[in-house]
Amino acid sequence: MKKIITIIVFIIITYNSFAQLSIEANYGIGSYSLNDLRDMNAEILKNLPVQGKITDDFPMQPFYGIGIFYQTTDIISLGVTGYYNTTGSRISYKDYSGELKADNILTSWSPGIAVRFKLMDKRLNLYEETRISCAFSKLEMNEKVISYTDEMTFKSAGLQIEPKFKLTYDLSNMEFGINAGYLIDSGGKNRLVGDRDAILQFNNSKDPVKTNWSGVRLSASVSYLF
Repeated sequence: MKKIITIIVFIIITYNSFAQLSIEANYGIGSYSLNDLRDMNAEILKNLPVQGKITDDFPMQPFYGIGIFYQTTDIISLGVTGYYNTTGSRISYKDYSGELKADNILTSWSPGIAVRFKLMDKRLNLYEETRISCAFSKLEMNEKVISYTDEMTFKSAGLQIEPKFKLTYDLSNMEFGINAGYLIDSGGKNRLVGDRDAILQFNNSKDPVKTNWSGVRLSASVSYLF
């Protein structure tokens, strides 16, 4: 019985010594693979009856993130995270007879979990972090030809993993950091909202058009330590 009490007391003391809560906000920029969606734009452009052009083709855009972390030991922290991404494309044509516009707006919300390892513990801290999440994406397609407008919304889901390195500087209860990593996305099929059996496909091959957010992630972060 004494041994059990001793072990419980040791666990409580150890937990109280190391457990620390932090809330973190991230702002960064990412490159997005999205090759299927770019290929879809090229196919649409090729099949237009007029000579349009692609003015935007899912370019790099800022992303936003938030996380809550518990430091469970002196080197390991566990957390829950959420990230928001958005980008888009436009195909357009205009002359004296009218205007054509095809806009695709893509957004994603990615809740997940993360584990963080402290590699260097000084005024400057170095961490390795791996985040696993599920990306819930929405693709809004809006086509306008003169006065005719057609709108469709597709949704997809894909598993993501993002290993990254984080360099931080401590200032009182605040921690300022820079982050560099690479996100790997499994890619998800785009299903029409209201009819899950309808999948966005290429016209020539009937292969599904997938949403894949894979790419480099660079960001700055600020954390408050409790």
